[in-house]
Amino acid sequence: MKIHLLDEHLINKIAAGEVIERPASVVKELIDNALDAQATRIEINYVNGGIDIIEVEDNGHGIEEGDLPLAFMRHATSKIALEADLHNILTMGFRGEALPSIASVARVEIFTCPPDNTGMYAFFEGGVHKAMETASCPPGTRIKVRDLFFNTPARRKFLKSPVTESNHIHDLVCRYALAWPEVSFTLKNNRKIYFKTPGNGSIRDAATAVYGSEFVKTLLDISYTGSSYKVEGMISPPEVTRQNRRSQLLFVNKRPVRSSLLYKAIDTAYQGLLLSREYPIVILNLTVPPDMVDVNVHPQKWEVRFADEKQVFNLIKELIADRLSRHDRSALIAWDKPRHSFNAFASRPVSHTAVDYATGELLLNEPAAIEPLYTGHHLDISPAPAASPEISSPVKVLGQLLQSYILVETGDGLWIIDQHAAHERILFNRLHQQYQQAIPSSDLLFPITLNISTRQADILDREREKLEMLGFVFDRVGPASILIRQAPSQIQGQEGEVIMEFLDLLENENPSDFRREAMIRIACRQAIKAGDYMSVSEMQALVKDLISQEDYQHCPHGRPTLMKIGQNDLERMFKRVLAHQGGRRN
Repeated sequence: MKIHLLDEHLINKIAAGEVIERPASVVKELIDNALDAQATRIEINYVNGGIDIIEVEDNGHGIEEGDLPLAFMRHATSKIALEADLHNILTMGFRGEALPSIASVARVEIFTCPPDNTGMYAFFEGGVHKAMETASCPPGTRIKVRDLFFNTPARRKFLKSPVTESNHIHDLVCRYALAWPEVSFTLKNNRKIYFKTPGNGSIRDAATAVYGSEFVKTLLDISYTGSSYKVEGMISPPEVTRQNRRSQLLFVNKRPVRSSLLYKAIDTAYQGLLLSREYPIVILNLTVPPDMVDVNVHPQKWEVRFADEKQVFNLIKELIADRLSRHDRSALIAWDKPRHSFNAFASRPVSHTAVDYATGELLLNEPAAIEPLYTGHHLDISPAPAASPEISSPVKVLGQLLQSYILVETGDGLWIIDQHAAHERILFNRLHQQYQQAIPSSDLLFPITLNISTRQADILDREREKLEMLGFVFDRVGPASILIRQAPSQIQGQEGEVIMEFLDLLENENPSDFRREAMIRIACRQAIKAGDYMSVSEMQALVKDLISQEDYQHCPHGRPTLMKIGQNDLERMFKRVLAHQGGRRN
């Protein structure tokens, strides 16, 4: 087969495929250009998930008339000139690929006007320059992208639903709004405003505008300035977690990034404070000298490489660990109300938490001296017929190990029970049984107002039926506010925390069996945690209740609730053998 040069338009389409994956990619590139133009106000509007229309308007310095056609040519840029500039990148964009890549797969209109100059209009279709003329427009730039991938139908058919594409755009703009709190961002969906940040330089104020005050109110500020590094942002205390990393927003030199190194540093800082499926909320902007970070390692610039990874890792880990060590958890004791079974903000390090298994309630006790290891107590347990007969009577509770595991002796060995997983299974089965009979909700004496984001309020409106199935009744009282009037009776006093947990589930996962996943979340948050002290009577009650449950060997997430070390296992570990001298063990 003979080698030949590709057509210029085909080259542009191939290059566009590396830069423009979906509508959110277009929004990202246009925001980067607006920030590089020193804009202090950026407005984004999209229609049909950005597939039909994307508009980005800014008040930056605009494009000169002579530069406008050049801006839509590949590798034309004002941001770098020499190879050495790649090692000292100070702008968001630098490759000269964004505008030509967008124009090659869409219809693009641009209005631009430098300060004290004449405005210009230009139109491009499929990478072809169709028109350019003077136009009356305010200082700055407005770009309208229509019919994305109209000339590459194979790419267009691989786009997700408009709702999914809209979610990608929303998440992207949220990240930029937090990375650049000094810039006012406005996000609209078909002219409906989702949020507008104040642009006053405060990360907390920007996060409040984007996610609502409920999201921000428990977060801890973190700040550090050194000779080479600067860190600004917010982190959540161990009592406030999410089920995934979507609330971990990381920025390097104000560039949104995904970094396994930074994720690992966060995990290490929180080690021992969270369960295996819990993730803290983290919003961090790391500023480093531009020659100490390489941002040119990914087509969409989502990944970075640090010159000194060890130093960056230790800095983030130690900053977070130090801030957590200075967090006064006593202020959260008010959340631990003995009459409430839902305990989202347990203050474990300052007090012991017990549990009443007759009601499933967690009870806050005063710190107590560690009691001696219990010498053992026999329980008369007859497992329910549905339960697997793996544990047989008699059962002897020996004590608590590391305030996380219950040690149980049976006739065939030692059983180690994970107290959190075990209690989680018990609570989930109880909730499942209750919801099969009736929805156990009750009217609130004082309705609760939640200030959330407009998008979250839209989600609750859209999924109202699912929430009513769980016992929630609410009214929308503003663009970004709801009023909870009824709530499940099991979560009395923690209605706001639970509905925010459900919002996270609907917003990020939206599982097919929402009710089951919601019950798992409630059970997980209610259950006694690793590190919580348990008395002997409480351990006895938990073991007895666990063995009577269906599928007691696993928690609702599928993790094991208990593990066995048999007599043979112990003898192998201690290298004991059965001597045939006198028939006794050595």
